[in-house]
Amino acid sequence: MTELRHDPITGASVIIAENRAGRPQEFEPVQYAQKTADCPFCEGAEAETPAEIFARRAVDSRPDAAGWQVRVVPNKYPALLREIDGTGGGDAVVDSLFQGQPIAGVHEVIIETPEHLERTSEFTVAALSEVIRVCRDRLTALRATGQLQYATVFKNVGPKAGATIRHTHSQLMAVPFVPSQPRTIMKRMEQHWESSDECLFCAVTQRELQQNLRIVAQTKSLVAFCPFAPRVAYETWIVPQSHDCKFDEISDEQVEEAAVLLKRVMSRIDDTLNKPDYNYILNLAPFDSAELQNYHWHVVILPRLTTLAGFEWGSGCTINPVAPETAARQLRVGGLLSQ
Repeated sequence: MTELRHDPITGASVIIAENRAGRPQEFEPVQYAQKTADCPFCEGAEAETPAEIFARRAVDSRPDAAGWQVRVVPNKYPALLREIDGTGGGDAVVDSLFQGQPIAGVHEVIIETPEHLERTSEFTVAALSEVIRVCRDRLTALRATGQLQYATVFKNVGPKAGATIRHTHSQLMAVPFVPSQPRTIMKRMEQHWESSDECLFCAVTQRELQQNLRIVAQTKSLVAFCPFAPRVAYETWIVPQSHDCKFDEISDEQVEEAAVLLKRVMSRIDDTLNKPDYNYILNLAPFDSAELQNYHWHVVILPRLTTLAGFEWGSGCTINPVAPETAARQLRVGGLLSQ
């Protein structure tokens, strides 16, 4: 049966059409080459990157040298510059139809390990916890500047997901405005709160737990599920079960929980889907938000198994060949996690 679904949080419209795809084992595995001799992110190649902004490293090591566990550097080819570049963009465009202006922002690369690993599933929980702590600390520092309104952390793995370097890394971008998608989600959160006096994220996660149709795994305070209206096959969300809107204020205990859950989910995705290319995105509330009662930070994982075609581009409505109930059943981690 083909079904039209609407995501309660993003408002996205999705057509679930399972008759358009074969079984999951028919997806072709991605072949990854071995480490190249000139990888700029491996330990010993620190001179190949811009000078580090922040690092977790041995106390007897020096900046931009060996001895680090996680290293943060400016993106060598940034989409955003810390200062407005006056060489090309010119002044703000003032027009009733065409509006634009130069902006400054932050674009950083988080090199997640000195080892030449390529996938999140290859990390130990301890190493992944260190990466998450660094993300938390960088977001704390950027919020404190008072010059930025919104930030996100994202990871691209494989060419279909937009990656150009195999060595595992994530990126952090921060801008002085709130982009359209988070603004849309925030507005939907506010509207639901005003109409029902409940947090939409809480309502969705509680309903998912009650129905237990799309749950992949959970820990004490976090839950992973395939959303009701997933934009891509095997899309999976990791969401706090309580009102945690500020990722930069999560505790070390929550960091470890997030590492456990992220590793389990990414390992199941790799095992089930033959190591697909993927993106994952840490979605956050704007920096200047007050303590919100209607928003949860959340991680969205997007395996890249199919590509958008004419109908999707023309309508804004995606076609997903795998129902989330099917995806969750295949990804489920041997029952729910207890720790």
